[in-house]
Amino acid sequence: MDRETEKAPIFRYVGRNYLLFYGPSGRKYRFRKYGQELEVDPRDRDFVRDVPNVREVRPLQPLRAESGQRPANGGVRDRDVDLALE
Repeated sequence: MDRETEKAPIFRYVGRNYLLFYGPSGRKYRFRKYGQELEVDPRDRDFVRDVPNVREVRPLQPLRAESGQRPANGGVRDRDVDLALE
């Protein structure tokens, strides 16, 4: 896993049926069975938190600056900003 993947939020499906939806980023999320976990694009996190029967099991963990302090941009990675502008 790369550094970006390790920090992505993880969501678990607790419903009984198949679930397919698209996040605001355009990414497709497909839960095929109860208990399945998926990594979620950090831009879709707030949207996915509102999807019925989907629970966040690992929240987004912001990258820390070398000094141990939170980055001045609030934890948003440069890559996320670039993707949001496309």
